[in-house]
Amino acid sequence: MKRLQNKKGIWLVVLFSISGFLGLYSCDDSSTDPDKEGTAISGLLYVSGNQITKRYSDWPIPENDVASVYTMRVGFLVKIHSIRGEENSIRMYGLEGVDVGKRENYLYPDCKHPDDCEIVGMFVGEDLEIEITNNDRSYQAEGKIYQTYDPYLEMTAVFNYQNVTVHYEVEGGLLSE
Repeated sequence: MKRLQNKKGIWLVVLFSISGFLGLYSCDDSSTDPDKEGTAISGLLYVSGNQITKRYSDWPIPENDVASVYTMRVGFLVKIHSIRGEENSIRMYGLEGVDVGKRENYLYPDCKHPDDCEIVGMFVGEDLEIEITNNDRSYQAEGKIYQTYDPYLEMTAVFNYQNVTVHYEVEGGLLSE
């Protein structure tokens, strides 16, 4: 029981650290000001869902190798905002499989600052598409961001690198203030 409490405490520290980290980047960014954009999207969302990892034993993948597949629940914070001057683009921070996650299983494993590992998605109506490649690593996503009341994200995504494929099925909404 004590071990479970320690893990819960660690996750709370991680969650608050990430939200503080993401909050720093929203303090002085005038491009997230809804008054300066006609159709601005911005907010800090908590999304959760399934992460399905398919891993082969080696790279290059040996002939007749059978992949190990495992599924786990994930939850993470994502900051989104419209990009000033680009009507159909949104900037995202904290996207599992791109700039956060297990170091070997995401697109920008050496990223030290969010501006060095930019995540930009095309956003038309409610439809969202992301396609990014970085040094033989790729990430493709599609989904929807509903804006009837507060932003709500539904997304499926795939990260690929050598002998690993990670499939995400996540959804979530704006964190309440």
